[in-house]
Amino acid sequence: ARIGTTQKVKDGLVDYTLLGRVWNEFAGDNTVTISDGVNPPPTFTDNNHGVLGEVSGTVTFADTKTNLSTFISGGGIFGADSTTWDAKAGVRKEF
Repeated sequence: ARIGTTQKVKDGLVDYTLLGRVWNEFAGDNTVTISDGVNPPPTFTDNNHGVLGEVSGTVTFADTKTNLSTFISGGGIFGADSTTWDAKAGVRKEF
């Protein structure tokens, strides 16, 4: 589910977004092997099982005069086996 709104401010627009997801890992472990053809290849396996959820939010300010926008977002993915949090920020310039 995703919900959001946009607000007009003096020099542009502010966009607020909240995202929530839920999914189930039915298939068991995922495995990837990286091979260069020479050395014994390393194999990586995840162990995510069961129901996983994700919640994140983003705020974006777009300056309509300079075509410059900035954003900040953060959120987490959680389940029975692990919890991961992240945050991002950035600037975009439209030409």
